[in-house]
Amino acid sequence: MPKVEYTAAKGLFQSSGSGVEFGGNTVQGHNKKIITHSASSGDLALTIAESGALISITGNASSQKITLPAAASSAGCHYDFVVHTAHANNLEIETNASEVIVTMTASANNAVTRTQNTGGCQLTASGIAIGDRVSIMCDGEKWYATAFSNAANKIASVA
Repeated sequence: MPKVEYTAAKGLFQSSGSGVEFGGNTVQGHNKKIITHSASSGDLALTIAESGALISITGNASSQKITLPAAASSAGCHYDFVVHTAHANNLEIETNASEVIVTMTASANNAVTRTQNTGGCQLTASGIAIGDRVSIMCDGEKWYATAFSNAANKIASVA
């Protein structure tokens, strides 16, 4: 098997031997930005620049929410939310104004639900568990959420 090398002078080329050599450059994977949402952090307004972030939910105070940016300017934006610590209050991930969010949820008991509303996606405190997660992406018009939960009907879109 040939060796793959890269230099600024020659670009990418093959040589005898094995392995990969990048002329002293470091090859590194992409690390996601991690944003922690807790009971003491207040409301969280996500930005387009934070697209791709992992939002770790460690708690939620009463009436706290996370707001997504406007769909019209967010085509291609995506966020991953994961429950790191069970929390005592519902958490709503809100759309901007009256934008639509389509939510598809699968739970551990094989229940699958699809909901579509204007407003947001809610993680219900009673029954939400560590590891429950929501991935949300935007096409520039609507938000789409894919959710996985420990129990049925604990993550759904709400008006």
